Amino acid sequence: MSFSKKFRSFAAWDKLHKGSTSRYVRAIRRKHSLRPDLPLKALSQLHLSRAGVAHRAWKLLSDDDKTLRERALQVLTRMDRGISLTHAMKDIAINRRDVIRQLGEALVKRGARWIVSKNNIIQRELPFYEHGQATRIIVRNQRDARRVSQYMAATKEVFKRKGDLSRLKQFEGKYIIDADGNKRYFETDPQKLFDIQERIEELELVPEWYRWA
Repeated sequence: MSFSKKFRSFAAWDKLHKGSTSRYVRAIRRKHSLRPDLPLKALSQLHLSRAGVAHRAWKLLSDDDKTLRERALQVLTRMDRGISLTHAMKDIAINRRDVIRQLGEALVKRGARWIVSKNNIIQRELPFYEHGQATRIIVRNQRDARRVSQYMAATKEVFKRKGDLSRLKQFEGKYIIDADGNKRYFETDPQKLFDIQERIEELELVPEWYRWA
């Protein structure tokens, strides 16, 4: 989706308005930071009071809100399997008010029951392997999060079965677009994946206090 008829992305629009301090430009930048999923026209019409924490970019969240969002997304994943909100919250340290606040439009109330909507554009940070390195990636929505989760599950099968690459083939040469609009390619080279796994296992053997000294 293009940012507007004239601009392919927000970055292109922002570059043209570099140095501008007009109220309109400042408002669009502020709204985009809270709702990076919306095009220019929608941002122009958006009231800041409606740009809640659920749509705030991951990088702009406080540490507390990042923790709450991660827990709320655990609840959402369970609900997506047909579990009620009450049961989905079990054993997760978050209350109903914060779940609803963090998930925003991803939850819809039908009578007395909360259900998962298709409008799930909540950013989140996930582990990822690329270019022979273990890293983390900020994804834009539930669809991309599911794709990354499928990839990470496929890599675990490689580690477990020592050579079963069948589930990785679907990711060869493929990439995902992160929250900043960058292409992030899936690492599918088995030797590089084994090297990553070995480095992770070696790091886990080092005491945490010494690891960051």
